[in-house]
Amino acid sequence: MKQLESILFASLALSGCAVDKPEPEPSCATTTCDPNATCAMTDGQPTCTCNAGYTGNGEVCFANLEPASCADILAANPSATDGTYTLYWSNQASHPWAAYCANMAAQPSEYLPLVDVNGDSNFSQYTAGGDSTGTSVRTSYQRLRIDPEWLTVDIADQTFATSTGELTEDYVITVQSMPFGVAMSCDGTTSGLANIDLSGTPFNLTQEFASQGTAASGGAAKQDAEGQVWDLTGGGGCGWVAPLGNIQEPVNNHAGYSLQLYFVE
Repeated sequence: MKQLESILFASLALSGCAVDKPEPEPSCATTTCDPNATCAMTDGQPTCTCNAGYTGNGEVCFANLEPASCADILAANPSATDGTYTLYWSNQASHPWAAYCANMAAQPSEYLPLVDVNGDSNFSQYTAGGDSTGTSVRTSYQRLRIDPEWLTVDIADQTFATSTGELTEDYVITVQSMPFGVAMSCDGTTSGLANIDLSGTPFNLTQEFASQGTAASGGAAKQDAEGQVWDLTGGGGCGWVAPLGNIQEPVNNHAGYSLQLYFVE
């Protein structure tokens, strides 16, 4: 009988008739998944599933991007309100930072919450005396307006700051607040004071500071190895010390994005 089957099979082959071969059983070995996916058998069928950190149908997977801005938070959750969230610089999971998202109902804005906000940390002071009459103006900061992409700080944004004192400079300019990171006076000495304290955040600065104004003097001194804490003195007649840049008469909210932060590596 077997000999007859063999003869019949050979005869069919010689006559050009096709012989059906059994289909291979489905398996992960014969299934093409995305390189960032894993194949597993489910109910006898191979199934591709994207790995953690990726989204897709398994055949094609896309890397999940961590939120880099408050706008990203709002896009993922349209009901998100003002508050503290974790953002990731350049969408990198290795660079998280705590951000306060403000104005979520209108124009999301990022602020860096400062940890040490006592009276002698994170303040700027214009010390009264000489050609500036009145009481010394001190502005203390609780949060800093920060660009989440470039990590630059708008030193003039005082949304989360409080000020005391008032003085008149040269009998013309009334000063009621000071930009962040500015020490100023007009009494011919370096009596102007300021402090920058980023401890408790993942940021530091390697900033250059400059003395500007009339007979300006003073400087900035790094207080720790990481470059997170700085003390500033400044003055002249009138003079100040501020982040290096084209800042003219840095009083009230007259300044801009001029303080550059970096991740502590």
